[in-house]
Amino acid sequence: MSIQRLSLSRRLALLAFTRAGVAPTALNMRDRARYIFDNETRGHNQRFIAPDGLPLPPPRLVYRVVGHFDYELFYYGGVTLFDLIRDMLEHGGVELDSLHAVLDWGCGCGRVIRQWGQVENMQIYGSDYNPELIAWGRLALPFARLSTNGLAPPLPFPDDSFDFLYGISVLTHLDEPLQRPWIDELRRVVKPGGYILVSVKISSHGLSADEHARYDAGQLVVVDKEFQGRNYCAAVHPDAYVRDVLTRGFEPIASLPLATPTFDHGQDAYLFRVPTT
Repeated sequence: MSIQRLSLSRRLALLAFTRAGVAPTALNMRDRARYIFDNETRGHNQRFIAPDGLPLPPPRLVYRVVGHFDYELFYYGGVTLFDLIRDMLEHGGVELDSLHAVLDWGCGCGRVIRQWGQVENMQIYGSDYNPELIAWGRLALPFARLSTNGLAPPLPFPDDSFDFLYGISVLTHLDEPLQRPWIDELRRVVKPGGYILVSVKISSHGLSADEHARYDAGQLVVVDKEFQGRNYCAAVHPDAYVRDVLTRGFEPIASLPLATPTFDHGQDAYLFRVPTT
Protein backbone atom coordinates (compact mmCIF):
# COMPACT_ATOMS: atom_id res chain seq x y z
CA MET A 1 0.00 0.00 0.00
CA SER A 2 1.34 3.43 -0.92
CA ILE A 3 2.50 5.92 1.67
CA GLN A 4 -0.17 8.56 2.18
CA ARG A 5 1.74 11.83 2.00
CA LEU A 6 0.46 15.16 3.20
CA SER A 7 0.32 17.95 0.66
CA LEU A 8 2.47 21.01 1.36
CA SER A 9 -0.59 23.12 2.14
CA ARG A 10 -1.99 20.53 4.52
CA ARG A 11 1.39 20.07 6.20
CA LEU A 12 1.69 23.83 6.78
CA ALA A 13 -1.85 23.94 8.11
CA LEU A 14 -1.15 21.03 10.44
CA LEU A 15 1.98 22.70 11.76
CA ALA A 16 0.12 25.94 12.34
CA PHE A 17 -2.70 24.15 14.17
CA THR A 18 -0.19 22.16 16.23
CA ARG A 19 1.68 25.30 17.30
CA ALA A 20 -1.64 26.91 18.20
CA GLY A 21 -2.52 23.93 20.38
CA VAL A 22 -5.78 23.17 18.53
CA ALA A 23 -4.57 20.47 16.13
CA PRO A 24 -6.83 17.58 17.30
CA THR A 25 -10.01 19.65 16.95
CA ALA A 26 -9.06 21.46 13.76
CA LEU A 27 -7.77 18.40 11.94
CA ASN A 28 -10.87 16.29 12.53
CA MET A 29 -13.47 18.99 12.03
CA ARG A 30 -13.93 18.49 8.29
CA ASP A 31 -14.38 14.73 8.44
CA ARG A 32 -16.63 14.92 11.48
CA ALA A 33 -18.81 17.40 9.58
CA ARG A 34 -18.99 14.94 6.69
CA TYR A 35 -20.16 12.24 9.07
CA ILE A 36 -23.00 14.43 10.30
CA PHE A 37 -24.37 14.49 6.75
CA ASP A 38 -23.54 10.85 5.96
CA ASN A 39 -26.98 9.44 6.65
CA GLU A 40 -26.08 5.97 5.39
CA THR A 41 -23.16 5.45 7.77
CA ARG A 42 -24.98 7.07 10.68
CA GLY A 43 -28.02 4.87 10.11
CA HIS A 44 -25.86 1.76 9.83
CA ASN A 45 -24.09 2.67 13.07
CA GLN A 46 -27.39 3.14 14.88
CA ARG A 47 -28.49 -0.36 13.84
CA PHE A 48 -25.21 -2.12 14.57
CA ILE A 49 -24.92 -3.88 17.96
CA ALA A 50 -21.54 -5.29 18.94
CA PRO A 51 -21.78 -9.09 19.21
CA ASP A 52 -19.70 -9.08 22.40
CA GLY A 53 -22.37 -7.01 24.17
CA LEU A 54 -19.91 -4.30 25.13
CA PRO A 55 -20.44 -0.60 24.36
CA LEU A 56 -19.01 0.93 21.20
CA PRO A 57 -17.00 4.18 21.39
CA PRO A 58 -18.44 7.47 20.15
CA PRO A 59 -17.87 7.80 16.39
CA ARG A 60 -15.33 10.59 16.91
CA LEU A 61 -13.12 8.20 18.93
CA VAL A 62 -13.48 5.49 16.32
CA TYR A 63 -12.34 8.00 13.71
CA ARG A 64 -9.39 9.06 15.83
CA VAL A 65 -8.13 5.48 15.97
CA VAL A 66 -8.92 4.05 12.53
CA GLY A 67 -9.68 7.06 10.31
CA HIS A 68 -13.32 6.19 9.59
CA PHE A 69 -16.64 6.20 11.45
CA ASP A 70 -18.04 2.77 10.58
CA TYR A 71 -18.86 0.75 13.71
CA GLU A 72 -19.05 -2.60 11.92
CA LEU A 73 -15.65 -2.17 10.26
CA PHE A 74 -14.19 -1.02 13.56
CA TYR A 75 -15.56 -3.99 15.47
CA TYR A 76 -14.71 -6.73 12.99
CA GLY A 77 -11.31 -5.18 12.34
CA GLY A 78 -10.60 -5.85 16.01
CA VAL A 79 -11.90 -9.41 15.68
CA THR A 80 -9.60 -10.01 12.71
CA LEU A 81 -6.56 -8.62 14.52
CA PHE A 82 -7.29 -10.70 17.63
CA ASP A 83 -7.52 -13.83 15.48
CA LEU A 84 -4.22 -12.98 13.78
CA ILE A 85 -2.52 -12.40 17.14
CA ARG A 86 -3.84 -15.72 18.42
CA ASP A 87 -2.75 -17.52 15.23
CA MET A 88 0.77 -16.07 15.51
CA LEU A 89 1.05 -17.18 19.12
CA GLU A 90 -0.15 -20.67 18.24
CA HIS A 91 2.30 -20.78 15.32
CA GLY A 92 5.02 -20.02 17.85
CA GLY A 93 3.81 -22.78 20.15
CA VAL A 94 2.13 -20.43 22.64
CA GLU A 95 -1.38 -21.27 23.88
CA LEU A 96 -3.62 -18.48 25.16
CA ASP A 97 -4.34 -20.33 28.39
CA SER A 98 -0.61 -20.29 29.18
CA LEU A 99 -0.70 -16.49 29.43
CA HIS A 100 -1.74 -14.79 32.64
CA ALA A 101 -0.91 -11.10 32.13
CA VAL A 102 -1.14 -9.39 28.71
CA LEU A 103 -0.54 -5.75 27.73
CA ASP A 104 -2.09 -4.04 24.69
CA TRP A 105 0.44 -1.23 24.08
CA GLY A 106 -1.35 1.52 22.16
CA CYS A 107 -4.79 0.09 22.92
CA GLY A 108 -6.73 3.13 21.67
CA CYS A 109 -10.40 2.79 22.52
CA GLY A 110 -10.25 -0.99 22.82
CA ARG A 111 -10.68 -2.27 19.26
CA VAL A 112 -8.59 -5.37 20.04
CA ILE A 113 -8.52 -5.38 23.82
CA ARG A 114 -12.28 -5.94 24.03
CA GLN A 115 -11.77 -9.36 22.42
CA TRP A 116 -9.72 -10.52 25.41
CA GLY A 117 -12.84 -10.29 27.58
CA GLN A 118 -13.83 -13.75 26.33
CA VAL A 119 -10.58 -15.35 27.59
CA GLU A 120 -10.87 -16.78 31.09
CA ASN A 121 -8.30 -16.37 33.86
CA MET A 122 -6.57 -13.51 32.07
CA GLN A 123 -5.32 -10.21 33.44
CA ILE A 124 -5.51 -7.80 30.53
CA TYR A 125 -3.88 -4.38 30.62
CA GLY A 126 -3.82 -1.53 28.13
CA SER A 127 -1.90 1.69 27.71
CA ASP A 128 -2.21 4.54 25.25
CA TYR A 129 -0.81 7.98 24.51
CA ASN A 130 -4.31 9.54 24.29
CA PRO A 131 -5.95 10.11 27.70
CA GLU A 132 -9.42 10.60 26.17
CA LEU A 133 -9.36 7.10 24.68
CA ILE A 134 -8.23 5.64 28.02
CA ALA A 135 -10.93 7.54 29.93
CA TRP A 136 -13.63 6.04 27.71
CA GLY A 137 -12.15 2.55 27.95
CA ARG A 138 -12.03 2.63 31.75
CA LEU A 139 -15.81 3.13 31.81
CA ALA A 140 -16.75 0.79 28.96
CA LEU A 141 -14.28 -2.09 29.38
CA PRO A 142 -14.12 -2.71 33.13
CA PHE A 143 -12.35 -6.07 32.79
CA ALA A 144 -9.21 -4.29 31.46
CA ARG A 145 -6.79 -2.26 33.55
CA LEU A 146 -5.99 0.82 31.48
CA SER A 147 -3.27 3.44 31.90
CA THR A 148 -1.83 6.36 29.96
CA ASN A 149 1.74 6.57 28.74
CA GLY A 150 3.83 9.34 27.20
CA LEU A 151 5.12 9.66 23.67
CA ALA A 152 8.47 8.43 25.04
CA PRO A 153 9.12 5.69 27.65
CA PRO A 154 8.60 4.67 30.39
CA LEU A 155 5.44 2.63 30.80
CA PRO A 156 3.74 2.75 34.23
CA PHE A 157 4.47 -0.90 35.07
CA PRO A 158 7.14 -2.72 37.11
CA ASP A 159 9.82 -4.86 35.51
CA ASP A 160 8.76 -8.33 34.30
CA SER A 161 5.02 -7.62 34.53
CA PHE A 162 3.69 -9.44 31.45
CA ASP A 163 3.79 -12.82 29.73
CA PHE A 164 2.83 -11.24 26.41
CA LEU A 165 2.72 -7.72 24.99
CA TYR A 166 1.59 -6.51 21.59
CA GLY A 167 1.59 -3.14 19.83
CA ILE A 168 -0.43 -2.72 16.62
CA SER A 169 0.24 0.41 14.54
CA VAL A 170 2.38 2.08 17.20
CA LEU A 171 5.95 1.91 15.91
CA THR A 172 4.51 2.91 12.53
CA HIS A 173 3.97 6.45 13.85
CA LEU A 174 7.25 7.07 15.72
CA ASP A 175 10.45 8.75 14.56
CA GLU A 176 13.87 7.06 14.68
CA PRO A 177 14.98 8.31 18.15
CA LEU A 178 12.01 6.55 19.80
CA GLN A 179 12.11 3.21 17.99
CA ARG A 180 14.76 1.29 19.92
CA PRO A 181 14.07 3.01 23.28
CA TRP A 182 10.50 1.77 23.10
CA ILE A 183 11.60 -1.76 22.23
CA ASP A 184 13.95 -1.68 25.23
CA GLU A 185 11.07 -0.49 27.40
CA LEU A 186 8.82 -3.29 26.15
CA ARG A 187 11.57 -5.75 27.00
CA ARG A 188 11.75 -4.29 30.52
CA VAL A 189 8.09 -4.96 31.31
CA VAL A 190 7.90 -8.43 29.69
CA LYS A 191 9.11 -11.41 31.72
CA PRO A 192 12.16 -13.37 30.56
CA GLY A 193 10.83 -16.03 28.21
CA GLY A 194 7.78 -13.87 27.46
CA TYR A 195 6.66 -12.69 24.03
CA ILE A 196 6.39 -9.37 22.19
CA LEU A 197 4.43 -8.82 18.98
CA VAL A 198 4.66 -5.56 17.02
CA SER A 199 3.37 -4.49 13.62
CA VAL A 200 5.49 -2.39 11.28
CA LYS A 201 4.91 -0.82 7.88
CA ILE A 202 7.11 -2.67 5.39
CA SER A 203 5.86 -1.45 2.00
CA SER A 204 8.17 0.99 0.18
CA HIS A 205 5.54 2.02 -2.38
CA GLY A 206 5.19 5.80 -2.56
CA LEU A 207 8.64 6.65 -1.26
CA SER A 208 10.75 9.22 -3.08
CA ALA A 209 13.95 8.14 -4.85
CA ASP A 210 16.08 9.31 -1.90
CA GLU A 211 13.81 7.62 0.63
CA HIS A 212 13.79 4.44 -1.42
CA ALA A 213 17.60 4.42 -1.48
CA ARG A 214 17.68 4.67 2.32
CA TYR A 215 15.03 1.96 2.58
CA ASP A 216 17.08 -0.33 0.32
CA ALA A 217 20.09 0.34 2.56
CA GLY A 218 18.15 -1.00 5.55
CA GLN A 219 17.42 2.39 7.13
CA LEU A 220 14.16 3.45 8.75
CA VAL A 221 12.27 6.00 6.63
CA VAL A 222 9.87 8.38 8.41
CA VAL A 223 7.38 10.44 6.40
CA ASP A 224 5.91 13.61 7.96
CA LYS A 225 7.88 13.06 11.14
CA GLU A 226 6.71 16.41 12.52
CA PHE A 227 3.48 14.67 13.50
CA GLN A 228 4.90 11.59 15.22
CA GLY A 229 2.51 9.96 17.62
CA ARG A 230 -0.38 10.67 15.23
CA ASN A 231 -1.65 8.81 12.19
CA TYR A 232 -0.25 11.55 9.91
CA CYS A 233 3.29 10.28 10.55
CA ALA A 234 4.34 7.05 8.79
CA ALA A 235 7.48 5.10 9.71
CA VAL A 236 8.51 2.52 7.09
CA HIS A 237 10.61 -0.40 8.35
CA PRO A 238 12.84 -2.42 6.00
CA ASP A 239 13.13 -6.03 7.08
CA ALA A 240 16.85 -5.46 7.75
CA TYR A 241 15.99 -2.68 10.19
CA VAL A 242 13.54 -4.92 12.03
CA ARG A 243 16.08 -7.73 12.17
CA ASP A 244 19.23 -5.72 12.98
CA VAL A 245 17.81 -2.91 15.12
CA LEU A 246 14.35 -3.58 16.53
CA THR A 247 14.67 -7.26 17.35
CA ARG A 248 18.39 -7.35 18.05
CA GLY A 249 18.99 -9.44 21.16
CA PHE A 250 15.61 -11.22 20.93
CA GLU A 251 14.68 -14.65 19.63
CA PRO A 252 12.61 -14.34 16.41
CA ILE A 253 9.56 -16.61 16.44
CA ALA A 254 7.26 -15.74 13.52
CA SER A 255 6.19 -13.02 11.09
CA LEU A 256 2.88 -12.58 9.29
CA PRO A 257 1.28 -10.00 6.97
CA LEU A 258 -1.56 -8.10 8.64
CA ALA A 259 -3.08 -6.96 5.33
CA THR A 260 -6.71 -8.09 5.40
CA PRO A 261 -9.97 -6.70 3.95
CA THR A 262 -10.51 -4.78 7.20
CA PHE A 263 -6.90 -3.98 8.03
CA ASP A 264 -4.99 -3.15 4.85
CA HIS A 265 -2.18 -0.84 5.94
CA GLY A 266 0.77 -2.62 4.33
CA GLN A 267 1.99 -3.85 7.72
CA ASP A 268 3.63 -7.06 8.88
CA ALA A 269 3.59 -8.45 12.40
CA TYR A 270 6.70 -9.83 14.08
CA LEU A 271 6.62 -12.10 17.11
CA PHE A 272 9.78 -12.50 19.17
CA ARG A 273 10.72 -13.90 22.57
CA VAL A 274 12.54 -12.16 25.40
CA PRO A 275 15.71 -14.10 26.27
CA THR A 276 15.87 -15.83 29.63
CA THR A 277 19.49 -14.82 30.33
